[in-house]
Amino acid sequence: MNRFLTVLLFILIPTIAMPLLYMIWSMLFGDARSVTSILVYVLTGAIFGLIFVGLRLLIVGKLWGE
Repeated sequence: MNRFLTVLLFILIPTIAMPLLYMIWSMLFGDARSVTSILVYVLTGAIFGLIFVGLRLLIVGKLWGE
Protein backbone atom coordinates (compact mmCIF):
# COMPACT_ATOMS: atom_id res chain seq x y z
CA MET A 1 0.00 0.00 0.00
CA ASN A 2 2.86 2.36 0.79
CA ARG A 3 4.35 1.68 -2.65
CA PHE A 4 1.01 2.42 -4.31
CA LEU A 5 0.73 5.78 -2.54
CA THR A 6 4.28 6.68 -3.53
CA VAL A 7 3.52 5.95 -7.17
CA LEU A 8 0.39 8.10 -6.94
CA LEU A 9 2.33 11.00 -5.44
CA PHE A 10 5.15 10.83 -7.98
CA ILE A 11 3.02 10.33 -11.09
CA LEU A 12 -0.52 11.65 -10.75
CA ILE A 13 0.15 14.94 -8.99
CA PRO A 14 2.55 16.36 -11.64
CA THR A 15 0.27 15.14 -14.42
CA ILE A 16 -2.74 16.92 -12.92
CA ALA A 17 -0.86 20.00 -11.71
CA MET A 18 0.88 20.97 -14.96
CA PRO A 19 -2.24 21.74 -17.04
CA LEU A 20 -3.75 23.62 -14.10
CA LEU A 21 -0.60 25.71 -13.69
CA TYR A 22 -0.59 26.56 -17.39
CA MET A 23 -4.26 27.58 -17.27
CA ILE A 24 -3.70 29.79 -14.21
CA TRP A 25 -0.56 31.30 -15.81
CA SER A 26 -2.43 32.11 -19.02
CA MET A 27 -5.36 33.65 -17.17
CA LEU A 28 -3.15 35.81 -14.93
CA PHE A 29 -1.07 37.19 -17.79
CA GLY A 30 -3.91 37.70 -20.25
CA ASP A 31 -2.96 35.04 -22.78
CA ALA A 32 -6.24 33.17 -22.38
CA ARG A 33 -8.33 35.23 -24.77
CA SER A 34 -10.03 32.25 -26.35
CA VAL A 35 -10.83 28.63 -25.73
CA THR A 36 -8.14 27.65 -28.23
CA SER A 37 -5.34 29.23 -26.19
CA ILE A 38 -6.60 27.50 -23.04
CA LEU A 39 -6.64 24.17 -24.90
CA VAL A 40 -3.09 24.80 -26.12
CA TYR A 41 -1.93 25.40 -22.55
CA VAL A 42 -3.76 22.30 -21.32
CA LEU A 43 -2.24 20.15 -24.06
CA THR A 44 1.22 21.59 -23.39
CA GLY A 45 0.78 20.88 -19.70
CA ALA A 46 -0.37 17.34 -20.48
CA ILE A 47 2.73 16.78 -22.63
CA PHE A 48 4.98 18.04 -19.83
CA GLY A 49 3.02 15.87 -17.42
CA LEU A 50 3.69 12.80 -19.57
CA ILE A 51 7.39 13.67 -19.70
CA PHE A 52 7.42 13.96 -15.91
CA VAL A 53 5.60 10.62 -15.67
CA GLY A 54 8.33 8.98 -17.74
CA LEU A 55 11.09 10.52 -15.64
CA ARG A 56 9.37 9.58 -12.40
CA LEU A 57 8.90 6.00 -13.59
CA LEU A 58 12.61 5.77 -14.35
CA ILE A 59 13.55 7.27 -10.98
CA VAL A 60 11.06 5.15 -9.01
CA GLY A 61 12.12 2.03 -10.94
CA LYS A 62 15.78 2.66 -10.14
CA LEU A 63 15.03 3.36 -6.49
CA TRP A 64 13.16 0.08 -6.14
CA GLY A 65 15.67 -1.83 -8.25
CA GLU A 66 13.17 -2.93 -10.89
